[in-house]
Amino acid sequence: MIAILVSWLIILFVLFSTGDFFTYLYQALCRSKSNYSLTDRFLIGLCAILIPLSLSSLFVPSNQFVLFTFLGLLIIYWIFRKEHLQKTVNGILKKIQGLSIIRLLIIALALFSFCILCLYSSFLSFDPNYYHYQNIRWNEDFAVIPGLGNFEDRLGFNSNYLLLSSIFTLRFLFGQPVYGLQSALAILLAIWILYETISSRFEIKRLILLVLYFLLFYFSKEGIADTSTDTIPNLAVFYLISSLILYPDNLRKKPLLYIFVIISLVTYKLLFAPLCLISLYVIYQLVKEKKYKEMLFPCLSAMAVIILWLIRNVIITGYLVYPLGEIDLFSFDWKVPQYVLIKQREYISEIGNGGFGYAIPHYLENLTFSTFFLSWTTYFFLSVIAVFITGFWYIRKKGNTPAYMYFIFVVLSINMIYWLLTARDFRFCAGVIFAMLFFAISLILKDNKRVGAKTGNIIIAGFTILIFISFAKAGSQYYHALKERNIKDYVLVMLYRPYPAEYKMEDSALFEKTSHNLTFEIIPHKISDSITIYITTQRTGSCFGIFPCTGDAAIAEEWKMQDINTVEARGNSLQDGFRVKQMK
Repeated sequence: MIAILVSWLIILFVLFSTGDFFTYLYQALCRSKSNYSLTDRFLIGLCAILIPLSLSSLFVPSNQFVLFTFLGLLIIYWIFRKEHLQKTVNGILKKIQGLSIIRLLIIALALFSFCILCLYSSFLSFDPNYYHYQNIRWNEDFAVIPGLGNFEDRLGFNSNYLLLSSIFTLRFLFGQPVYGLQSALAILLAIWILYETISSRFEIKRLILLVLYFLLFYFSKEGIADTSTDTIPNLAVFYLISSLILYPDNLRKKPLLYIFVIISLVTYKLLFAPLCLISLYVIYQLVKEKKYKEMLFPCLSAMAVIILWLIRNVIITGYLVYPLGEIDLFSFDWKVPQYVLIKQREYISEIGNGGFGYAIPHYLENLTFSTFFLSWTTYFFLSVIAVFITGFWYIRKKGNTPAYMYFIFVVLSINMIYWLLTARDFRFCAGVIFAMLFFAISLILKDNKRVGAKTGNIIIAGFTILIFISFAKAGSQYYHALKERNIKDYVLVMLYRPYPAEYKMEDSALFEKTSHNLTFEIIPHKISDSITIYITTQRTGSCFGIFPCTGDAAIAEEWKMQDINTVEARGNSLQDGFRVKQMK
């Protein structure tokens, strides 16, 4: 738990400070008076830091030394802006002092619940154990590696989430990685929604927002507790659209959010590319108003993020965007073979669409009171209904919603259609779906309609307790895992750090033996005279904390697109990269 708290503090400081500096630079250069909240600045920092980080990753590993550099530079920034720092701290303290003891306890319980959730993550989580941990470790130990996609093609996805996570693992401090990036954002959004709800004197619209965020959180909890390339973009999209619904003028007043952040999110998750239509609309409005500087700064900054991401893609896979083989411009010797791209795209489509095709009939056949509320299928159907509600409201011209907000909803709908046509896995698009629901509900609800303070306190306390109960399972699983290993000081261990990867590997070995009567090994394999890697024979190709490691294509055939035996080193070290063996 201490490791998680330290991770959160460092992440919040670095990303908020980066966002604050970037906002200050924007305001100074563009002479803009735009006011960005604490959460806004965190999100801006989440994207702005990618510019120096991506650039440095071309030459040096992205590890604690890069983190120390950022910390040093940001401390110097605050030394030069002491008055602004004092004003920011005083503003936070003033908001805290404005809360009653009961409400502070509710927020504290929510934070404690998040800590418990982050203590334990399962060995059954496929993506983290298969390639996320490996990808982060490659980023920590090496500069970007030519042909790394040949070693394991999923490393070619190159989500900037995995690059950014690499500087925040604190492996050097706790002896194991701590993945706190997505949970830090989740906490910040939870506090923002709680504060919005309380400061509005429990407006029903904001209470609905709280309920929807709880549901989004419920469906994302595994990704929040572990690594996930879906969680951050989904949470960010939900925040950007929700805050726009509450404050429609933000679209005009906050171009850094709706141009720079939205475009940069594409490098976290390519699925959200259709949302860039919102950015184009904001750009059009700024040009129309002749605010060229306010338009150019976020555009050029977003372009820098995208270009550096594309450069990393080319170095890792030989393609601008992996696995989109249609954009084939290069002929480097490290280029990933075309058949691997085709297999990966077929796999993504099969997994996403197959799960969706199974879920709908299964949902209808087994519908009960509890499954109605706790099945993602319910909220998919409701998002479809939201399209008709919004269309009806627009045709009837009900309410005072600005016309451009309906355009925002159309863009969300386009993004959902894109999701339906590509890979219909709910975790890929949950933020868009819940944002659509909030939009439709906000149209129906009357503004400024509230519940009493007593009722409001009971509601938020109830949801916080539900969160605690939901997440208590994670703490219980960690506790029992330590007890089974006869670790005496289990309380101190739980207070110190999250569940380590070596325990996950032991759990997986036991599960494979008891459930499938299988065993697995992680075997050293010489890829050249000077380079040794590891190959796992685990059924799903999981490597856990062993590095550098990849799956055995003969066993993990469904997941391993390219046999490591068809790959060779490009030089005498891992930094030199990998390429496909030439036919003799």
